[in-house]
Amino acid sequence: MSSTGTEVVTCNICKSGNCSVLFADTTLCKSGRQGIVRCSDCGLVYRNTSKAKGAILEQYSSKKYPPSNPDWIEGRKRVFHSQIEMLSQFRKTGNILDIGAGHGFFVAACEQAGWNCTGIEPSMQLREFAEKDLGVDLIGNKVENAPLENESFDVVTLWNVIAHLSDPLKTLSDLHCLLRPGGAILIRSPNASFHVPARRMLAGIGRIFPRLHSVDATVFHRYSFDKYTITRMLRDAGFGNTRVSVATLSWTTTSDAVTPRFKNVVSRGVEIITRGIYFITANRLLLCPSLLAVSIKPAEGKSKSSFE
Repeated sequence: MSSTGTEVVTCNICKSGNCSVLFADTTLCKSGRQGIVRCSDCGLVYRNTSKAKGAILEQYSSKKYPPSNPDWIEGRKRVFHSQIEMLSQFRKTGNILDIGAGHGFFVAACEQAGWNCTGIEPSMQLREFAEKDLGVDLIGNKVENAPLENESFDVVTLWNVIAHLSDPLKTLSDLHCLLRPGGAILIRSPNASFHVPARRMLAGIGRIFPRLHSVDATVFHRYSFDKYTITRMLRDAGFGNTRVSVATLSWTTTSDAVTPRFKNVVSRGVEIITRGIYFITANRLLLCPSLLAVSIKPAEGKSKSSFE
């Protein structure tokens, strides 16, 4: 770790330090050898310089969130509600664990659908919102410190969380222990197959039209997965039969701002186009902004489980 509180990061999947720079971060490294990179061995996209693990947890715990606009809230609910019916096929104990529960919207939606949902959220502000506005209690502990029993959950969910984790492979391995055999993990995350070419295209446009140089709606956190890398990481964590598909889009706005009508139209249009491409290519080509991965913990005595 450097004196600035940052650390050099290697690939979380294959542990290789061999990588090629996709987008240099000249603030952290003037030579341009650090920033958003792609692993030369397995293809994982990640930031090879990052804040230390403790600093990241403190950042999310103490972050101040602006008041949520009803428009943004409805966008969040749209993302969650589209998957609750699908998850019913895994109901056995009736228990769901939501990691990084945020405002608690998914936890509340699950409880309305008859699930017993446990939510973990580091932010005290968001936990207070969930209790006051939604009537749900969230746990503030880290996953490894929370009072959770192994093999006690039918489903574990990570909504836009895995890309922020310092060690996502270890977290997935820990969550594998909490799932019952035959249970499922659901992950929603930005899709590298969309955001990498999109940023390259926007950078090219910015060079031609300098006034548009600052226009960039792409998303990169600590990690950026595509269909291949998320499937491999889940396999390495002990899961099987992974299905990766187009994720339902939320409104393209900040939580405290009203979404302009044209952004709603564009958001819906992008989703329709990406789902069309996904269908035409027989579920092989994922060019959507966010991907949705569902994977199963193999049942005892079986090499893998299957979706119903």
